Amino acid sequence: AGEQAGLYDLAFGTASRTLAEIALLLILLSWTASAISRQSDAREYAEGELRESQRQLRMDLEDSQLLQRVSAEIIREGDEQSLYDTIIDATIAIMQSQHASMQIFDPDSRELKLLNVRGFDDHAKALWRSVSLDSSAICSQALKTGEHVTVSDVNASDFLTGSDDRKVFLQLGVRAIQSTPLYSRTGEL
Repeated sequence: AGEQAGLYDLAFGTASRTLAEIALLLILLSWTASAISRQSDAREYAEGELRESQRQLRMDLEDSQLLQRVSAEIIREGDEQSLYDTIIDATIAIMQSQHASMQIFDPDSRELKLLNVRGFDDHAKALWRSVSLDSSAICSQALKTGEHVTVSDVNASDFLTGSDDRKVFLQLGVRAIQSTPLYSRTGEL
């Protein structure tokens, strides 16, 4: 019946094959376009990662240069306050913070004495001018453990609960804090 209607002749077969080849070609074109799109997306992502890496490298270089200046200041003898200013300014720049303090341990009184601050009001300076080991202050916690202490959320910290320290941090707009005890080459605090 199909032969009599002329459905299976050479022209029909050629047309059918051509349509099948066109369909296959369209599928291949679609697949190729999709692969090119994925490659383009991957390239854009890699370029973004490269830009971020370059930005981070620039920041690290700036931090290293800042530390080099601090080292030069340490080597230079003279004004201790200038040295403290250089160290705390470098710390703020590297940590990208708005507040910082530096204390020294007084072995006679067994307290931390405030050397320098940035971003603290007079009330905060008075509160942390001298900090005992029994205090709930983060610097006391770091001194007791001898290790770096980080509080990622002042409101959620157990050891700051109900303390004046927490109230002052919140008044200053400080939401996260850290304290790191520093030791000399001989291991002294």
